[in-house]
Amino acid sequence: MKAVLFDLGGVLISAPQLVIARYEKSLGLPSGGLTVAFVRGAPNNAFCRLETGELTLSEFAPLFEKECQLATGQLGIQLPSSFSARTLFENIRAASAVNQRMFQAASKLKQNGYLIGILTNNWIDESDETRAEFMSLLNQHFHVVVESCKEGVRKPDKAAFRIACERLKTDPQDVIFLDDLGVNVKAARQMGMHTILVRDTQTALQQLSDLTGVDVHSDKQTSKL
Repeated sequence: MKAVLFDLGGVLISAPQLVIARYEKSLGLPSGGLTVAFVRGAPNNAFCRLETGELTLSEFAPLFEKECQLATGQLGIQLPSSFSARTLFENIRAASAVNQRMFQAASKLKQNGYLIGILTNNWIDESDETRAEFMSLLNQHFHVVVESCKEGVRKPDKAAFRIACERLKTDPQDVIFLDDLGVNVKAARQMGMHTILVRDTQTALQQLSDLTGVDVHSDKQTSKL
């Protein structure tokens, strides 16, 4: 193996699914009451269009609210009038926390000669300067950062994986890919990549150590991110 490709949310930073679940609960909705709107109608729904850069977050919010009303209505769920897509995504932003152990693992791999990259489904938030600064830091730390909103294609579309491999100048067979969503891991595996489905950090790091031959647990340096 020559390169390791990391997902962002759910791998290098905290998973947005946890925030969505908490927001559902705060609205008195059953588990998954909002989640269905993220996947219903893919790849042409508002969320997919947000992640491919067709919509900014401001443009996305009212469209997503309508889709949520339709999706929950079809499930026989009454969506409270207090529901706000903007509030949900502000909550996701506020709750984002860096997974320092994963960043330290990436640094250790880089020190040992591995190419490291990020392949993330991301969106444009024109009101969030902090997010832009964070992405700039990532570009300094990783050899390659591929964002769906800038490329116009999102995982699990295999074109997204091809772009990442081209930027890394590496064949898929020489890449290890980490993601917290099974659908993305499956697509990467079909491309020929070695894959790790991230359910918890400790297990993922052990699998990463086994595949690379690098003890990614042993780096005691603190990431600058």
